[in-house]
Amino acid sequence: MTPSTNMPKRGFQHIYTSTKTNSSQRVHAAHKATVKNGTPRGKSAMRRDKMKTKKIDSLQEVLPSPAHSLDKIFLSSRPVFYSGTPKRILPNPIPNGHMLSVIEDLQVINSVSGARLESASGDTVFILIPRHDSIQSMTHVKKTLTSLDALDKGKRCAEIRGKARIPVAEDDGKYTTVGLKPNRGSTGITEFWPKKLGRGDKDTIIKLMTRCEEVANGYLPSKEIRGLRIAQLLGEWQEIDGVASPPIWGSLACGKNYYLNSHTDEDFFYSLTTIASEHGLQEKIDRYSLDAEICNYFTFPEQGIAVALRPGDMLIFNPMYHHCLSSRTSLYETKDVFCLSLYLKTAIVGKNDNKLPLTKTDIDGNEE
Repeated sequence: MTPSTNMPKRGFQHIYTSTKTNSSQRVHAAHKATVKNGTPRGKSAMRRDKMKTKKIDSLQEVLPSPAHSLDKIFLSSRPVFYSGTPKRILPNPIPNGHMLSVIEDLQVINSVSGARLESASGDTVFILIPRHDSIQSMTHVKKTLTSLDALDKGKRCAEIRGKARIPVAEDDGKYTTVGLKPNRGSTGITEFWPKKLGRGDKDTIIKLMTRCEEVANGYLPSKEIRGLRIAQLLGEWQEIDGVASPPIWGSLACGKNYYLNSHTDEDFFYSLTTIASEHGLQEKIDRYSLDAEICNYFTFPEQGIAVALRPGDMLIFNPMYHHCLSSRTSLYETKDVFCLSLYLKTAIVGKNDNKLPLTKTDIDGNEE
């Protein structure tokens, strides 16, 4: 698709408008460092970049569907939800929700070979990683599901994510966020895990997050991930305890049998979503089947597009564009499905502390 000069780029990073606070200055410095340090250094890095770009470009290119698209004003004015079935009805709907059907109201992309979509301005909106690559490293799935179930049971009640994001339970499943979180009502960043979650289950979930990032690294644009790594190093962002290699995505949202309204996120990098369910496994083998049935759809209403997701699929998406997860499909209405999202909050980059003194790096985005 040829980028249009008439449409402004949103980028993939949420950056505070203000530069008056210490936290906002740290975010702006991190953005500056990301842009400045993305260019490959040396011929070998340039060759690797070209090979990855060629791999990404070889994925099916998806074009927006104007006949199905909703504008940003409409999406921001009311909670819009999508059903994973042909009916415009969802379990436990909220009173003022606008309910649509993925199958009836969006163009569905159903591929096991991967796909990508760019905005008219040239932004990457999403990259669906080829299913073979997504499921190849996903071993011991049942152990992972046991740990995710323990995470679900470790919370007394589901979390509320504010007015913009509305997670809705299809049954009695929980919605929880773990890992790095900006403190609410106080300064700083905290690493949170439910007290009832055992060490082994926590390690299994962290291992899952690590595997997802390893797979995604093969499809994230090299220039953007390289710049972000340098910004992470210079900014000394907080890391998850006990992880050998500092992950970009230190936060995880997990919902058991949940769907969400269309929204954007205040994140500083692309996010990744993946699905876990026992009903996508091969018979007698603890690994996902290549031809598992579709369990949910991940929607991009502004583009009029929905991406079909099977258990084990991984989707990289731009949080600056409206997106949401549909309810379960008809085939999975009685089967448990965990939807996981890995993300990097802008508040974590800014360290959520305006009293923390600024360093030279925080001001100009360069090494001291």
